[in-house]
This record gives sequence, C-alpha cells and structure tokens, in this order.
Amino acid sequence: HLLQLLAAGTPSGLNTAPQAAAAAGAAAGALRAFTTADDDRPAASKAFIHARLLAGRPHNALQVLLPVLQQLQQQGPGEQRLVGPLVAVVAAIRQLAANDEICKAFSESGGVQSLLQLLADATVDGPPELVRGAAAALRQMANSDPIKQQLANAGALETLLRAVRVYSADLVVQEQLLGLLVALVLRMADIAAAAAEAGAVEVLTEILATAPAMAAQAKAVAAAGNAKGGSSGNTAHASSVAAANEDSMQEGTASQVFGVGVTAKSSNTTGSAAAAAVQRQACMAVRNMVVRNPALRPGFLAANAEQLLRSVKGLFPASCKDVASAALRDLGLDNYNA
Repeated sequence: HLLQLLAAGTPSGLNTAPQAAAAAGAAAGALRAFTTADDDRPAASKAFIHARLLAGRPHNALQVLLPVLQQLQQQGPGEQRLVGPLVAVVAAIRQLAANDEICKAFSESGGVQSLLQLLADATVDGPPELVRGAAAALRQMANSDPIKQQLANAGALETLLRAVRVYSADLVVQEQLLGLLVALVLRMADIAAAAAEAGAVEVLTEILATAPAMAAQAKAVAAAGNAKGGSSGNTAHASSVAAANEDSMQEGTASQVFGVGVTAKSSNTTGSAAAAAVQRQACMAVRNMVVRNPALRPGFLAANAEQLLRSVKGLFPASCKDVASAALRDLGLDNYNA
C-alpha cells in the first residue's frame, strides 16, 4: 500500500502539490522504518531482509521512489516546504540499497545521477540535512565498484570536495561527505589518483589539522556542562534544546513525521563524538588513497600527514588509533604504532 501511495503521487506533479509531497514523504519514512534495525529485542534483525524484499521484484521500491525523488528535485530555490519529503525519500533510498544488484538497477535507471545532482544543488542552496542525506545515499551506492567508477566519471569527487569545504563547520555533514570519499577510493587506485588531483590531499590534511581545535572545543563544552550542574544546568540545557528546535522549524527542516532523525544543525552539538567521527573518516580516506597507490605517499607526507595522524591518535584514541595507525603504515612508515 505504501508503494501504491508513492506511485499514485507521480506523474501528477509533487513539486506543485505540498500535501501530496507530504504524503509521499511520510510513506518514504515508513519504508525507511521497515528497513532500519532499531529494535534490540530480537536475536537477529530482519531489516536487511525487508530491504531486499521491498527493493527486489516484484515490488521494485527504488524504481517507485526514483520518480518521486526527481519530481521533488524540481522545486525552485527557497521552496523549503518540500525539503522534509525530499530528505525522507533520500533516506529511504539509502536504506533500500541493500545489495549490488539493487544498486545497479537503480543506477541504470538514472538514480545515481539524480542523487549526485541533488548533492551538487544542495551544496549551493542547502539545507545541510539535504547535503547529508544525498551524501549518505551515495555512500551506500558506492559500495558497488561499478558505481564508484560511474560517480568518479560524473564529477563526484569535485562535487563532494567542494561540499566538504562549504560545510566545514558542520561535523555531521562532514562525516557523511568524508564517508563517501572513503567508499569511492576503496580498492580503486585510479579514483584515488583522481581524488588527489581534485585536491583531496589538501582537504584531508586540513581536516586532520583541525583535530586539536575540535578536541579542545569538545572538552570545553563538556567542562562547561559539568560546571553548571544541578537544576540551573538542566534549565540551560532545556533552553538550548528549545532554541535549536525553534531554529529547525523556522528553517523548514525535515521533521520526525517523515521518519528522519535530528537535523545536522542540532546534531552538531554532539561534540566529541562528532569530531571523532570526522577524524576517523579522514584517517580512513588517507589510508584508502595510498594503500593501492604508493605514488600518492610523497604528497601526503609533504603535507605533514605523519605528524597530523599521530596527533589524531593521541587526541581521539578510542575512535582513531586503529585507523590512524593503518594510515601511517600504508604511508610506508615503520613505526606506525608509535
């Protein structure tokens, strides 16, 4: 019934019918919920089974979602009323991309190109949660090696590196963008070389260089929260949450009714965890770029990657020690565990 509801919304023009767009967003949110492992009670989740069932024949959920995505993309700049449904559809696509066969079929129908265009447009027009959603969906698709190559040929490297710079202050968005880069260069020496030519060495070392500031800021925020304590601290926290929620509503961000989580802006307050996630992805990107392309090692080393990676290991040991050590090892350094 959910897929029938989504199919019924096209080709009537979701971009000009806010109520129909909202219904499509809610249906997409429900599909996402069915394919998300969010219940710890069963011994094994059936989320993956549900995703394969819905995305495979005869249901073809991604083929149903694609025209919905494409219609919602046709909204003009500033039409914030459709952001929530669009984010919900992208999130559902990510969850339903369960295996290589499903991703291949979606790509052959033009879906991957539509997601890449969405990422490019959202980088310029926003909002950040749309950038995050598009990057996350492409990151899932990029588990397929043929799709990695398709994305690289279509300019994905330049698009995502541009987005990394634009959203340098939003850690939640950064983590998904860097995760996309990690996926694209994994096992692909030619794409790693193309990424280096597009400026990935500079971008990654710049991010690694922010680790001390990230760690200091997270520590300061934690200390301030502990110092307040008691009821005054709780009151201040409640006020900040209320203010964040109000900002989220005013900016037309996706709400829980569409089945998506908190916004990138409000998630930015997660402090140390968000910073550690960004640094972990940066370390993994360095490692994946050089492990099968030793020619890239001198460029990273000249950009002070060794010192930066060792710093990240010390600042975020729980999250980054393993991946930073792996990056140092694949940069050709003998004392990578030091």
